[in-house]
Amino acid sequence: MAKKIIITESQFERLTGKVPFDPAKVLYVKHFLDSKFGRSKYGYIGADGDYQEIPTIYMKSPDGSAVKTFTRRQLADYLESKFCDGHHFYSDENICKKFLYAIISPWYEGKINKNGIIQGSNFF
Repeated sequence: MAKKIIITESQFERLTGKVPFDPAKVLYVKHFLDSKFGRSKYGYIGADGDYQEIPTIYMKSPDGSAVKTFTRRQLADYLESKFCDGHHFYSDENICKKFLYAIISPWYEGKINKNGIIQGSNFF
């Protein structure tokens, strides 16, 4: 007879070394990001004289224009202030932060499918 063991999110992370990704939570953050933020690239001439681009994220105004540009870390800090209060996603603040930080790159690359599954990421 199989026995069922119930563990917390922090115990799951300690046992596996991974943050538990609930597709519903991923989709919630994806929809939040899609409605409030956009993707862009900042172009500049590097020290070697070659044109280079840096991926950036911008906050949208109600008409869709860019209001403020964010780095990945700044966006992660903003999301933490919105979602890591113990009531939205995970009761453990560290797991919440890791979860949100891990979603930013796949969101930027469009690698979160309609079911909330993340397909891998190379951004930043």
